[in-house]
Amino acid sequence: MQFKTLFAASLLGLAAAAPAEECTKTGPAKSGNSPAPKTFGLVALRSASPIHFTHFSASENGFLLGLPKDKQNATCTGKSDGSAVFRLSEGELFLYNTGKKQQRAYTDRSGMGQGVLQYATVTKNPLPEAFETKGWKIDKSGNLNFKDASGFTACPNGPDGSWTVWVATGNSRPGNSDKECLGFNARVAEIEHATSCFYSEYSA
Repeated sequence: MQFKTLFAASLLGLAAAAPAEECTKTGPAKSGNSPAPKTFGLVALRSASPIHFTHFSASENGFLLGLPKDKQNATCTGKSDGSAVFRLSEGELFLYNTGKKQQRAYTDRSGMGQGVLQYATVTKNPLPEAFETKGWKIDKSGNLNFKDASGFTACPNGPDGSWTVWVATGNSRPGNSDKECLGFNARVAEIEHATSCFYSEYSA
């Protein structure tokens, strides 16, 4: 896969950190919301932190930062580097898959959900009322945001040393985390020649 950042100044140094087969390209900043690339990855930006430049992974219905490459356990049509691939459609965020089954991201920003960010296979059955799927957009800096939320929050309580990802709601420790969480921006990085994957889900 090849990664191309939409707006480059923010990702100085990413090319050096990326695997050799990935290529980071730069472009000028734009005004207003930005058009979404066909397929893209998400890179966490939080300077001087353990999550800086980590990629989003998707596993067991949740999104993670810093998950080891061999732990994502997605079923893919080709080689995967262990990070999640996304696409946007009419304000909804999907995991990229060319098959019939589509997996869509949702968040619950209610007092109960606290900004939990997860994904599920799209079915005919409606999601609970508190679950939001529509409202994703890319800002002029190339960051992905949900409606009026100010970025994301990551907490160091995921599997295999990873960080769980939440939509920011103003709660500094969502999910009643007993460890310090960090706010961050999620930068869109265009992926050329994306690999189609079906990401793992909890068994019923």
